[in-house]
Amino acid sequence: RRAAADLDDATARLLATLDRVGDAAAAAALAQRAAESYAGLGALPDAAHAFWLAGRLHDGLGNVEDAVWHLESAVEGFTAARQRGPRGEAANVLVDVLRRSGQEARADDLARTLTT
Repeated sequence: RRAAADLDDATARLLATLDRVGDAAAAAALAQRAAESYAGLGALPDAAHAFWLAGRLHDGLGNVEDAVWHLESAVEGFTAARQRGPRGEAANVLVDVLRRSGQEARADDLARTLTT
């Protein structure tokens, strides 16, 4: 299961670097599958990174709800793994997505939790 998750993650990252139609959507799906696999294996940092990638890809595709869900999962994963740096970076992306989508109150609430 770990090898399959690693393969999905690597493929998602490769597809994310390409600039072809459909690659971002495929990469997002693979990143989500990798994240869920990593989470099932208890590999929280790897899961969080894969959720973060999926969230950024969904943001680029204009899928706000999916972006928010994946980015929230990334923040939670980094929090559980006690990785403050990546947590802050993922949270900043999430705050930006929330603000751009008109969800100012949620963005403000999240921003407040980051400073405490």
